Amino acid sequence: GDDSLKEVLRRAIKSSGFLVLAHSFLALVYLLWRAKLFSASSLNVYAAGPQLGLAQLATQIWAHAQFPLGLSSLAPIASWIVGVCFVSVVAIGWRSRQRVILAIGMLFLASVVAAVAIYFAAAPGAGDGYRLYYLGTIGFALIAASASTSTWRIAPVVIVALLGAMAFWQSRVTDEWQRASLEIKGSEAAMRGAAMTMPPQDYGLVLLPDHLGHVPLARNAQGALPNLAGLPPPVVDVLGRLVVFTPPQIDEWHGLAQEGVVQKITSRADAPPNPTQYFCFDSRSQTLQPLGFWPAGTLDEWRRKWRESVATACPSAATTDG
Repeated sequence: GDDSLKEVLRRAIKSSGFLVLAHSFLALVYLLWRAKLFSASSLNVYAAGPQLGLAQLATQIWAHAQFPLGLSSLAPIASWIVGVCFVSVVAIGWRSRQRVILAIGMLFLASVVAAVAIYFAAAPGAGDGYRLYYLGTIGFALIAASASTSTWRIAPVVIVALLGAMAFWQSRVTDEWQRASLEIKGSEAAMRGAAMTMPPQDYGLVLLPDHLGHVPLARNAQGALPNLAGLPPPVVDVLGRLVVFTPPQIDEWHGLAQEGVVQKITSRADAPPNPTQYFCFDSRSQTLQPLGFWPAGTLDEWRRKWRESVATACPSAATTDG
């Protein structure tokens, strides 16, 4: 309405003064308790912030400001509509009675991007990193709210178009997560079947995609996925028969596959010291494809053999990680 921002804030504090004090007290208690627990460490999210020059920081902020481009291929037309409508909303909000709210929203959004840019040189390439920007939705909401007070007849149309295009774009992102969910379920069933039929003297090393599109798949789930795939003993203990790894870990497993790693993973008395069979998961057939076995050899030989074997047996896995 016609109330100034100062009046709006005064009324909010007057009507919710107790809640404001309560939340402020909790925040203070949290900071003091955190300082006590980590008195020898920095209060930053990370132990210490990187030393950045102004020019380098500006470059990184600009790189992060372009993070939506990383998802634009999922909905090219919708992403263009979002971009045009967002610029229009900012222009409308600036000419409305609530330009102060617009300024606060822009500053809030910029501060989130800048805070991320301090620690990361570029925008994330996979979906798990986009959560770093979630807090910026508060600033985005304030920007849209500033335009909603405009008397321009076009303002509601632009806002509806902006939100509609964003919803469609988000649905395309959700589709990727849905496909990843199906891939996980398929790999679990495939590992369960392979574990039940594998000769007792063997142990398998299974290559799964690190991510599917923009969605994390087997990342940080090497032990969790086989455990999820297992059935209560004595039916099948999948982790006692198979372990998962991802393409970024190929070099790491070159060493692990020679260090008696299997006996560190499982308590099986008859477990071999190292993997004796290799597999990859093919999403087309929803099966584990056997790749045979080869000695570790040199690192270059190890990389080449995995690359060639996966490209032949599991083409979908070979292209999932770019």
